[in-house]
Amino acid sequence: MQTALAKIESQLCLVSAALIDGEPGKLQSVAMSLCEASREMHGLLSGINGTHELDQGFQARLNAANESVKTLREGLSRRTVSVERALHSMLPSAQASSYDQSAGTYGRPGRQSGAFKVLAA
Repeated sequence: MQTALAKIESQLCLVSAALIDGEPGKLQSVAMSLCEASREMHGLLSGINGTHELDQGFQARLNAANESVKTLREGLSRRTVSVERALHSMLPSAQASSYDQSAGTYGRPGRQSGAFKVLAA
């Protein structure tokens, strides 16, 4: 289990570096490797019955890996938002606006004359 956890920790470092570099192909490949390592760890941990206690050092490393995954998830969400904003600024929207000019008489705002007709307090 120690080697499986060490593999997960190294993969987390690689995912973090790929996220910082911003290379999508590299990020995908290291994320797939992290998924494989986490499946391996899950298989090992599911084989342990509930009465077996893990030592404190291993438990602390496991909690640190969990926190790293949470941080990476947040970083990926931020990266997704920045990429989508960049795409929206470069490419026009494919959907028509809700208030299109060809909506007819009732879809257009009223004509404004610029003068007040009635003033009431």
